[in-house]
Amino acid sequence: MNNFLLELLSEEIPSSDQAYGRNFLENYFRQKLNNVKLSYTEISTYSSPTRLVLHIGGLEEQAPSVRKEKRGPREGCDQKALEGFLASNKASKDELKIEKINGKNYYFLYQEEEGRKSLLILSQILNSILHEFRWKKSMRWGTTKFKWIRPLKSILAIEYSKNTGKRILKAQADNILASDKTQGHKFVSPKIFQVLSFDDYRQKLALNFVEFNHRHREKKICDQIAKLIENQELDVVKDEKLLAEVTALVDWPIALMGNIDKQFLDLPPEILKTVMRTQQKYFSVINKNSKKITKYITVSNIESSDGGKQILSGNNRVLDSRLSDAKFFWALDRARIEKYGFESFAKDLESVTFFRGLGSQSVRVARLKKVAHAINKCMFSVSDMDIELASSVCKADLVSSTVKEFPELQGLLGNYFSNFSGFSKAVGLACREHYAPLGPSDKVPTSPLSVIISLADKIDLLSSFWSIDEKPTGSKDPFGLRRAAIGIFRVIVENQIDIKLSELFQFSELKFDRQSIMHFFVNRMRVYLKDIGIESDAFDACARSLEDFGIFSFVNRVTIFSSFLDSPEGQRLLNLSKRALSILSAEEKRDGVEYSLRPEKLDYLCTEEVELIDALERANEKLTEKLIHNGYSDCLLVLSELDLIVEKFFTHIQINCDNNILRRNRLCTLGFLRELLDRVADFRILE
Repeated sequence: MNNFLLELLSEEIPSSDQAYGRNFLENYFRQKLNNVKLSYTEISTYSSPTRLVLHIGGLEEQAPSVRKEKRGPREGCDQKALEGFLASNKASKDELKIEKINGKNYYFLYQEEEGRKSLLILSQILNSILHEFRWKKSMRWGTTKFKWIRPLKSILAIEYSKNTGKRILKAQADNILASDKTQGHKFVSPKIFQVLSFDDYRQKLALNFVEFNHRHREKKICDQIAKLIENQELDVVKDEKLLAEVTALVDWPIALMGNIDKQFLDLPPEILKTVMRTQQKYFSVINKNSKKITKYITVSNIESSDGGKQILSGNNRVLDSRLSDAKFFWALDRARIEKYGFESFAKDLESVTFFRGLGSQSVRVARLKKVAHAINKCMFSVSDMDIELASSVCKADLVSSTVKEFPELQGLLGNYFSNFSGFSKAVGLACREHYAPLGPSDKVPTSPLSVIISLADKIDLLSSFWSIDEKPTGSKDPFGLRRAAIGIFRVIVENQIDIKLSELFQFSELKFDRQSIMHFFVNRMRVYLKDIGIESDAFDACARSLEDFGIFSFVNRVTIFSSFLDSPEGQRLLNLSKRALSILSAEEKRDGVEYSLRPEKLDYLCTEEVELIDALERANEKLTEKLIHNGYSDCLLVLSELDLIVEKFFTHIQINCDNNILRRNRLCTLGFLRELLDRVADFRILE
């Protein structure tokens, strides 16, 4: 068995692109090797700030031989056509066989093509991927036409085994030839060295201060952070995204803990976290006793001889400068609020453009107010004064000096500014939560005022851009309209608000295509529910009742229906519906009629027919009663209990008999069953 090691060394790869690069590299090699049926036991990829690494273990020495079949001209054809076929395939007439196709004889050539050596296959794949690698953004440098995400420096590509030893692949990207060499840490140990195998590669890189395995680097960072706060009354603010980003920024992680100057400890924790996270890539450390952020943890890329003192000293100077700016802006905003009140910020929204064709932020706030009042009148009973105030100031922090400097804090600071102004907690909370949810794991607002302002904000956002025909296209959604739609959906469902879809966008007074926006919203519902495990066919089977129920009730029905289909009772119901509907559909198509009339209890019906008609009538009565009392799951059980009597009907009754009256009545019996099924879902979609 052979092994293959590939390292593509370049200048720094952006942290956000490393996972993409690993996935593309693995999928490309996996697909190409599978195409030629060259087997392997394992394939894995790794990345560091400057390296993209692939390792394949258990490679066969050679791909299997392939038997190729080629059809030639017909027997008795022109001699030149036959000679041309033989010449193009380097074959003689003795190698041909004659086979009959559609009553005519054709010449066939069967050739055994020997499988290529793994070294040749890997070289070909490497040469092709170097020029076909689709980074999100690539660049050229110097006079070369070769593209890569950052200037490529070297290619390490070796195949090795105990039997054959080490062999270098024949591959080239512009003027860079594949070799068996790489180098260590860019700053600490940049010397070039040879590599014999994957284990040798791992050991030598570690000796030269490089941990190429991104998973190991992440674990090292977590372990080091845990050790720094061990036996101290400290806790680190969890931040998975920051951890992934920092992991992708360092070759040799060394975690260090520094102190935040006391003069900045009274700043809101959101400001401290934002400054340290976005500008410095620091982890925030909380004192468990004071509940304040008092320290930070930074991850260095080198191991210093002084234990990191000089690094922390430099970091402290930079952090002090950043926090001084934040403190200045914070004091500026507080002083203005104390003098003029938070309402004064709202006036400045007149000079801030929302979007061309949609007026200023002030105009948008006026629209948002109307939508919020309409929502409140329809679904809640919050005081008009709170609605008016929360609508007026929810966007006001956008013009504050602090938010201009740190846009990530919009909404959060609105809460603080509301509290400084003496507004109620509900108003402050509405300012903080009206953007939520921002992602699939983000919590939705639950207080009535926050829910109203959150819904009004998202409904106005969608309505506004629909009114100027700025809709999401393909993967592009620059205004976050898909996120807004899912936000509306989650706020409604998780707060158990039972409003109909047709009513939802009536709150906006703008002119736009309501059918189009509702279609968009339904698609977002389908996508979100599929992400949490409800298949699209279950959603579509229930979608016909969407206009008859509120959104929450509809989602509840879809959830019950999807869960029921996975149960033994659900499988019985599926089986009986599939058989009945397929027969009925085929006969209706052939006859050009719909068998929708109720079946008659004719004197000469068989026992099985009468039993089924009676059972359907009883089931119909039960369905009516259950649906009145919202017993949707009970309705599904009622239908599933028909499976034995339906099976008995199919076993003893011939649908397509010679008696036309009996045949029509039997098809109408199946039509009656379809009618009952339709009362709970469209089973034809599942079929």
